Amino acid sequence: PDLTFSFINRTFTEMFGYTMQDIPDKPAWFKRAYPDKAYREQVVSRWETYGKGAAKIGEVKPITLSVCCKNGLRKTISFRTVIMENGRHFVTYADITRQAQAQEVLKESEKKYRTLIDNIQDGVMLVEKDRFLFVNEAMARITGYRVAELIGMDFTSVVAPEDVPTVVDHHRRRQA
Repeated sequence: PDLTFSFINRTFTEMFGYTMQDIPDKPAWFKRAYPDKAYREQVVSRWETYGKGAAKIGEVKPITLSVCCKNGLRKTISFRTVIMENGRHFVTYADITRQAQAQEVLKESEKKYRTLIDNIQDGVMLVEKDRFLFVNEAMARITGYRVAELIGMDFTSVVAPEDVPTVVDHHRRRQA
């Protein structure tokens, strides 16, 4: 409640580089861990909201933040805080930097994939259980339907009636 830290374990110092002497209280931690003033103000606001009744005693509140370590390295940290009956906060933390980086790479990959699929002139579809699960805009243009109309539709409904047996046979062999 008085914003001072009672205890920091050895792992905290190994992970961030800070000791109790470096960060005797929350204001010192905020200033060092979040040197960018605008970001620091956001972080402080989130913690203040949490501390002022947004959480109940014993309720675990996770928060993920970018932290600047003593050596200048940035890490993505998942903090989990519990307010104890005496009003003190018990905080655990995990370095999720690698997971966050992997997530960012995946987002970029998905963005590139989406751009490619959305801009290709060929119809692209994903069929599951004989129904369209995904179609791109080109497929919608080719069939004369909107994307939303095609999703869930039986894929053979856009095939010329005389070609349905051939297309179904080809589809079944591909599936096998």
